[in-house]
Amino acid sequence: MTSLPLIQVLASSTFLRKLRILAKKYRNIRNDLKPVIEQLKNGGLPSAQIPGTGYAVFKLRIKNSDTSLR
Repeated sequence: MTSLPLIQVLASSTFLRKLRILAKKYRNIRNDLKPVIEQLKNGGLPSAQIPGTGYAVFKLRIKNSDTSLR
């Protein structure tokens, strides 16, 4: 039996479009996002929730591993 994620993580079409553009310059960006998305799915809250949205919305800053290589 597989367990369902505690939180469903959704990416907006705008986010996905901008991610695709950024991935051309920062090749590891998708790998940098994976651990944070998994943490959210498992119920971890890596940052403060943005109030007043009606949904559980979080603003996150994720370290870009591509910039540390230069």
